[in-house]
Amino acid sequence: MIIDFKDRTIKILKGEVTMAKENEQPAVDAWEKFRKTIDWSRVWQALKGCGSDHFHQVSRIEDDSRTGILVVSITCDADVHIQTFPGNDYPGSIRFRTPAGGGRSARVRDALLLLAVAMAADNEESHQ
Repeated sequence: MIIDFKDRTIKILKGEVTMAKENEQPAVDAWEKFRKTIDWSRVWQALKGCGSDHFHQVSRIEDDSRTGILVVSITCDADVHIQTFPGNDYPGSIRFRTPAGGGRSARVRDALLLLAVAMAADNEESHQ
């Protein structure tokens, strides 16, 4: 897991905490290593049941209010759109808890952690 605190990045791997060295891109390295393990044909196969041949959409209710929703849509040109509809407990956000904290969406939470690593990797390579 990578945690970004403004200009400093902390790497957390197997319980060890180390500071990233200057010019090191830990998120990029972690993401590229992970990405090579993905069988993308199986990803697309899993999405086939989530819509038509040209549009796929998956939604999940958040763990807290049970009214907040995360929606991921994949269009025919393979663009990905994310929408959130906040619940009542935390206006403006949705939350997926750890299993120990009462979470019921462990895979969604894991995917969001991977999304955070991917975002950190893109930020390391191309600051906005």
